[in-house]
Amino acid sequence: MNEIINLGDYESKADVTRDVGPDWQYMGHPTPALGGLKGSALATPFALGEAATRTAELTPHDATARYRQWLWAQMRGHDPGVLEALRAIGPTTVLACWCDPTPCYCQVIARAALWLRKQEVAVASDRAERCATDRAVSPDSAPRPKPRRGALAGCPASASCIPTG
Repeated sequence: MNEIINLGDYESKADVTRDVGPDWQYMGHPTPALGGLKGSALATPFALGEAATRTAELTPHDATARYRQWLWAQMRGHDPGVLEALRAIGPTTVLACWCDPTPCYCQVIARAALWLRKQEVAVASDRAERCATDRAVSPDSAPRPKPRRGALAGCPASASCIPTG
């Protein structure tokens, strides 16, 4: 799983790059800290101490659970910004935020990016297999497998589909 770092341990973006290498991404909201960081489409809409309605206190665990549900809804809704941001996270990309080591939305992001990579590999494999089958068998002699529609097909419509551990 992707490494997660707390940007509070650094004085500049150059310090982060020197410590973890160039493959790191900030997962939060835009901030002037560290010389200015662009916001991420994956930034959490839930801050500790406030809910979406800003009426209920959230523990780190509650905020992470709500984030998991929010992210899954964005993925199931095919939010292009969210899916593009998840696809940009490679297996060695370091995720940067301000909350690690407490329970953190970056843990959910890392799992979701891994899950999405695996789903897209499976879809690509299914397509390659169908293509090979189509070439090897005449269209009239074999039933065609039912196609999956996108990387999110075949997964139940629940937030629990993104692994929690």
